[in-house]
Amino acid sequence: MNAHPPASKTAPIVMACAGALVFIGGQIHPKGPLDENLHTLEGNLLSDSDRWDSTHAVLAVAIVVMTAGLVLMLRHQDIRTDRILHTATVVALVGMVISWAEMAFHIAMTSEAHALLTGGPTPLFDTHVVLQAIYTPLFGWGVAVMALRGGATRRWGNPWIAILGVVGGIVFGCSGPAVALWPNSHDSLLFIGDAPLGLWAVASGLWVLRASFAHSRPRSEAGIL
Repeated sequence: MNAHPPASKTAPIVMACAGALVFIGGQIHPKGPLDENLHTLEGNLLSDSDRWDSTHAVLAVAIVVMTAGLVLMLRHQDIRTDRILHTATVVALVGMVISWAEMAFHIAMTSEAHALLTGGPTPLFDTHVVLQAIYTPLFGWGVAVMALRGGATRRWGNPWIAILGVVGGIVFGCSGPAVALWPNSHDSLLFIGDAPLGLWAVASGLWVLRASFAHSRPRSEAGIL
């Protein structure tokens, strides 16, 4: 008999899929020269609307899947029974929920490409920057604690896998506030934290899934008489 609830297999599968989407979305996201100011950089990137739309469609799906994964994690026995892991997951989930609004403004601000290049009013872009500064530390640092605690206790990954989540989470968590406080395009380098963060979600999800299947094997198959 399986000692874990059904969510024990669903949660890691969904988290692994979310991590893959986050990683892919980050890699294909349009990038520009680092010597441009933030408004000019964003304006030029937005001008390539086809690539912008396709990239952010992937990221929007990643947000939906990641939100579902975090909700399922909260139902997972190993998360529910560890106060630190549970709290960190809630914090990361709050960040993800806020990112839904941020992504809506992020996509809608394509209409402000000309204003960004000419110095006109950019209310959609400005709102996106504020929401980004709120959600990235909640999600990123929440994931960092999840990875650290999950790896240390082996409830969600192991210490080696945790390194990806801790480094990626901390760096990604700093990205939004850095852009808001110091609007220099060099700050966008901090968004590279989404790569190790995504890889952590994939690796830890697969690790938990493997452990879940091991627990569900009949005792005779596991060599226990």
